[in-house]
Amino acid sequence: MASSTRPPRRATPTRIAPSASTAVRARLDDPEPRDYRSLAVVGVSVAVVGAIATALAPVLGAVDDGSVTVVVAAAVWSAVVALTIPALSGIALASGRGEAAGALLAGAGAVSLGLAVLDVQLFSRALDANRFELFRPHTATELSAAAGAYAVVAGHALGVAAGLIGLVVVHRASLGDGYDDARSAELAGRASGGRVGRPLASVVVLAALVVAGALFAPPFASHDPVVLVPAALSADLPVAAGTAVVAVALVVAVAAALASISPVVGSATVVGAGLAALELAGARLVAGVAAGDGVEVGAGTVWATAGAAVLVCAGLAMPFADRARDGAASRRAEPEESDGAADRQTAAEVRRAADAAAWARVHRAHALAGACGIASGALAIGGTFLPLLTVPSGMSVPQILGERVVLVAGAVLAVAGVLLVLSEFARAVRPAVAVLWVSVPASVAAVSQSVMRATDLPGISIGLGAIVLWVACALAAATGLLVAAAGGLEREEVDTSEAVTPYRPFAVVGGLGAVVAVLGFALPLVRGTDARGRDYRSTSFADLPWNIDAWGHVLLAASVAIAVLVAVRSRRARAVALSAGCAAVLVVYLASWPLTRGVVPESTMGPGVVVSGTGLLLLAAATALATRMTDR
Repeated sequence: MASSTRPPRRATPTRIAPSASTAVRARLDDPEPRDYRSLAVVGVSVAVVGAIATALAPVLGAVDDGSVTVVVAAAVWSAVVALTIPALSGIALASGRGEAAGALLAGAGAVSLGLAVLDVQLFSRALDANRFELFRPHTATELSAAAGAYAVVAGHALGVAAGLIGLVVVHRASLGDGYDDARSAELAGRASGGRVGRPLASVVVLAALVVAGALFAPPFASHDPVVLVPAALSADLPVAAGTAVVAVALVVAVAAALASISPVVGSATVVGAGLAALELAGARLVAGVAAGDGVEVGAGTVWATAGAAVLVCAGLAMPFADRARDGAASRRAEPEESDGAADRQTAAEVRRAADAAAWARVHRAHALAGACGIASGALAIGGTFLPLLTVPSGMSVPQILGERVVLVAGAVLAVAGVLLVLSEFARAVRPAVAVLWVSVPASVAAVSQSVMRATDLPGISIGLGAIVLWVACALAAATGLLVAAAGGLEREEVDTSEAVTPYRPFAVVGGLGAVVAVLGFALPLVRGTDARGRDYRSTSFADLPWNIDAWGHVLLAASVAIAVLVAVRSRRARAVALSAGCAAVLVVYLASWPLTRGVVPESTMGPGVVVSGTGLLLLAAATALATRMTDR
């Protein structure tokens, strides 16, 4: 959780009679180990109270009327996992690893923020919360929140507070000696992702992405007329927003853990985030198995639970992997020869200083582009929760389903921006962001088309949400420009004197994927019959003149085609990132089919779904082929 560069300890000048204010200032500038350990005790105590409140919620009763029962197995699972987090933090603190205790709380606290948002559904429309560890409704009677609902909200809110305290603990611990305990110079100061090895780091990242993606699928398969279980983005606002926050928080926590220079802190952060995700996904799995009577486990819940379990196991394995690699690196190190050692050391220091200055310039460019991407994604997400239209009082607000796609595009760009800010992942992610940014303006274009049509009606005007989305588009375009500038700085440090020979399998598959993807953008995703009985089809290039939505599709097609052309002539890392970015753009585009098909009462799959899906598979295959390229 701490940054990859540890600040030096500040020396406090010796004085005969320092004033009280000077002593306090010195204590704040250079915290002693007892400072963060005592603060860790506070964090663990807060987490314990929160976990107890969460565990008692089913006993207190989440709703006070209606015919409901509690799935006891799911309630027990949720309580045990919730109590495990502060228990492990307490064990780490008792063992003298206050930084590990803080990191556990920080990782769990990040995910708890999303869980607290999910809890809001208990107060807006509890019947659709589908929280079987708290209650299962048997009739469609309207339910109102009771003491248990307040207890679970308080428990998750205290988990967030404990996580914030944990962040402070980790920061203070990073200022002390021995925070980076690598024995070998080869691994000293490196991020945890590099110290534990690429295979284990890849498992951690893949598990986090599996959990984040699986959470958006329906958690249950229901045949019960009372229990309605839509996908997350099609559900009520608290469920959709809470799921998005859980997914983003989990990915950000894992990324921060792998960027930490302390494998112990990285391991604890991953374990804490994984356990918090396991509290949610595991309770759903147990509830689906034990509920019976028309409710079954959804595939998304199975994948999310498996991914969270793998995440916890991989996090526990990180310190052991680091210890093994650190020992091997120490044994490989040879004593430096005495003859000419001083001269070689001086030359090496000059080279390191030059490399550090060059990397600082590139890192600043990456951080600026990442911050712009985060701002664009945050505004895109926030704009979907604001009114897109202003209507006269007493008139119902028209529903614009395209805002759901903007939510997905904004979340993807925000996560990519976070990875750009983290220096360990910036170089690998930057080429993908050069393509990903177009998803925000392309998805906003569809919303803008609906907004413009609605404003033709008397009394309806543009709302604040539409303006926020247009600002998000401008920031997304700025992100693309800043990413291009960062790429130029990167190429200054790379030998480009020799041309790269295209890898023919990648060129063939990637080129075919680009052609198919462009065709998919040109064809409609949805067909059907509207309420007036007229044939309906979504945006297609065959509709002339092109509207705003169609121009968004043109932007997508041009970006994917250009990115693949550049990737064919690029080195391996850049080719992999570009083709992966194109595939991610297609995933966001295809998400608009299930999310917007409700625009007409009777809808069917349009030809664009099949063609775009084929393009996605081809680009995914091209990404796999790009990993086999050699930089020639």
